[in-house]
Amino acid sequence: MNKMKLTLHLLFAILMLIGCNPNADQSQSNAAKPETESSNESKKDANNADAHTKSTQEDLSEDKIQSLKVAYFTSELNLSTQEAEKFWPIYNKHNRIYQDLGDTEWNTIKEGLREVDTYTDQEASQLLARYKLYLNQRLENRLNFMDDLSSVISAKKIMQLKHAEYNFNKKLLKQYRSSEATTK
Repeated sequence: MNKMKLTLHLLFAILMLIGCNPNADQSQSNAAKPETESSNESKKDANNADAHTKSTQEDLSEDKIQSLKVAYFTSELNLSTQEAEKFWPIYNKHNRIYQDLGDTEWNTIKEGLREVDTYTDQEASQLLARYKLYLNQRLENRLNFMDDLSSVISAKKIMQLKHAEYNFNKKLLKQYRSSEATTK
């Protein structure tokens, strides 16, 4: 029963990824995705670039991406219910730390990089020191993340997670690029 539930989650995630692309092959889309009121609306909106852009942004909302990620990772890692209960709080905590670090430190560094041509050597040295600190904090967070995960899942599943993250992000980026190409 649990494997069936995981399979359904994965199928849902795949359908959602296919459903986000209005230019997906019609035979694939029609065979894999049931007709719903929202998919009919998406087809109508595809003729209007502004409406399509709004629809794509809604399709790729953070909540929807998170739901797809949960289903995809749970399936790819074949997490038991007990593992999933322990895994997701750790994953979300470290993801939040990583995101917060990017939002604060990296954004400040990026601003500095835009003006680096006007910097003195001393100002550039300060920016470089800040960048090194940022990289060390990212590395420390990732190492702590792996240590925390090792108390919940096996080393193999940790590496499968890395592979699943890569594949998920690759599919998401491909979907984003595809939707961007249709709005131009």
